[in-house]
Amino acid sequence: MNAQPTIHNIQILRGIAAMMVVFHHTIGQMGSRGGRDLGFEIIIGRAGVDLFFVISGFIMVYVTHDRDRTPIEYWRGRIIRIAPLYWFYTLTLALIALVAPSMLRSTDLQLVHFLKSLFFIPSQHPIFETKLYPILVQGWTLNYEMYFYLIFGLLLAIKTPRQRIGMLSIILVGLVAIGFLFPPKGSNLVEPLWQTYTSPLLLEFLFGALIGVAYIHWYHQVRQVSWVCIILGLGLFALGVWQPDWTELRVIKWGLPSAFLVTGALGLETNQSGNGILMMLGNASYSTYLNHTFTLGVIGIIWARFGNGSLLFDAGMFSFALAASAAIGILSYKLIERPMTAWLGR
Repeated sequence: MNAQPTIHNIQILRGIAAMMVVFHHTIGQMGSRGGRDLGFEIIIGRAGVDLFFVISGFIMVYVTHDRDRTPIEYWRGRIIRIAPLYWFYTLTLALIALVAPSMLRSTDLQLVHFLKSLFFIPSQHPIFETKLYPILVQGWTLNYEMYFYLIFGLLLAIKTPRQRIGMLSIILVGLVAIGFLFPPKGSNLVEPLWQTYTSPLLLEFLFGALIGVAYIHWYHQVRQVSWVCIILGLGLFALGVWQPDWTELRVIKWGLPSAFLVTGALGLETNQSGNGILMMLGNASYSTYLNHTFTLGVIGIIWARFGNGSLLFDAGMFSFALAASAAIGILSYKLIERPMTAWLGR
């Protein structure tokens, strides 16, 4: 059976999500390299991750709802899509840590942590001890992705899509409830697994999956509420920025508006080619997400060396950092990610 057609608005949202994360980390570079103090913390960039999670849940339902695929076939496709590029950049970072450790400020290469990073096993970071980060820090989200793929793949044994999503809902809500009722109190081995595998962030994948069901079965109703969802999503994002303490639950603060935004974008889909630049950013979003910290690290060194604290210089460097991260992400997609995925998928 042919693959599902690309939904251009979702692809564009993927590009936006990647650039939101780049934006967030560029602010961090500016602060750590002596750049201008903005006077307040712009935290909206963090929501790029939540937007990714909702999109991921949607895509998994969208691409499998009318395809008879075994769990093994599904997992093979997901591993080929996710793991090789992640391993490439993880190994690149490990090599830098071995030959030029002075270049890195947030990497302490330890064998056990490195191996857990490669196999998507949550563990405490050697430097950021309170964080469950792999050696390539932004890869923490992939631990959630691969866990979701494991669960979703098992449920492909259920051939009725609606029953499958019903069971997915029960499992994810149940896991989050268990985590809420029984907070982790285990060892350094058990606690990271418990924290991740019962995290409320799992509900963001469920949001996306339920949106996928609505899009497939009630497309016209989704179209009718598209602008309402866009307004609600943007309004809740604005609330999270200007009143960050309105809720401590990330799944509500960033996950819920992400769900509204994805729903609205689906309702506004026109099946046209879309903006070329935005589509390219979407195509390259995974590469950009994985390699932008390398780009920002180099730019950060230049920032610290030549920065004078002026508004003009900081604004220029900030803009350059965003543009360079996007450009190198696109190069990575065209020269590494796409050829590698095509070769492994043969």
